[in-house]
Amino acid sequence: MSAGLQDIAKLCAELGHRVKEAAPPLDWEQFVLNSMVYWTANLPVWIDQIAAATGRPVDHTTLEATTLACYHHGKSLKATDLLQAMAYTNGVTRSTAAFFQKYDLLLSPTLPVPPLPLGSLNSNDATLGAEGWTRKVFLFTPLTPLFNMTGQPAISLPLARTAHGLPLGMQFAARYGEEATLLRLAAQLEQARPWPKVAPMASSRAN
Repeated sequence: MSAGLQDIAKLCAELGHRVKEAAPPLDWEQFVLNSMVYWTANLPVWIDQIAAATGRPVDHTTLEATTLACYHHGKSLKATDLLQAMAYTNGVTRSTAAFFQKYDLLLSPTLPVPPLPLGSLNSNDATLGAEGWTRKVFLFTPLTPLFNMTGQPAISLPLARTAHGLPLGMQFAARYGEEATLLRLAAQLEQARPWPKVAPMASSRAN
């Protein structure tokens, strides 16, 4: 994955962009825990509304195990827990915005590893509570949730491939309201290095 990232950074430089290694400040542990509060605080509201509208129960017959665990965790939270998470989010949003005052775009892999076999992220794993499930998901997707939190535009482009031909996304994030910048860059990169228009061949190997 790092080789693909370096390759695309080099391509950007060849296309005339100034490239520098940098990253916005982020306390990963606090980010995961506060994101979990946001997730689980909202989940019971949505689930209860759907249950009331459909007449269906909220239990293992209608929800996967990790969703049910997050539902119960959300029910246990206090208003102060959510307010503290909101305050944390405000701080992250401001510090990330300050980072983007220095840089127009941030390039990273979309995922830190190649695509996983089906079933690797088992949302019906009853051994995982709300925190365990959050950590497992964020371990697989550590580079995209920041922009879910800040609300900044980001785009994933299939600019790299594994040795077996599976696509590897490269993520570009931009300043607030700069969707047009991302689209112009995507068009430039697609012209310079067109990506395949067909899906890779399905593997016949049993997982």
